[in-house]
Amino acid sequence: MVLKVLNVVMALLFSVSVAVQHNDPDPLVWMAIYGAALVCCVLSVADRLPWQLSAVITVVAFLWGASLAPEAIGKTSLSEMTAEWHMTVAGGAVEAGREMGGLLIVGVWTAVLTVVHRSRRDPV
Repeated sequence: MVLKVLNVVMALLFSVSVAVQHNDPDPLVWMAIYGAALVCCVLSVADRLPWQLSAVITVVAFLWGASLAPEAIGKTSLSEMTAEWHMTVAGGAVEAGREMGGLLIVGVWTAVLTVVHRSRRDPV
């Protein structure tokens, strides 16, 4: 029951994330990753999530986030990344840090879903 509630909350957050990407310089890739995480949440609530799907999304999110790390780590702070809700300047360390944070959220949540659904399908 707790997982279902958390999935509904995360699905709502990922839905908002998809919706706010319309003004991003590269909206389709961001809508795709947040949309994929949203699909995982919905399938998990229905207990129909193939763990391999969430595993692939986890790997993509973590690798993508890692590729942004050199642009963000040590070059911006959490307070700078959260100072404003909108982007005033495209690019730079703040944007890379925000993007890396979003990918970290996607990666962590889909990793949780992978572990849960794999253990349900393939008991040890």
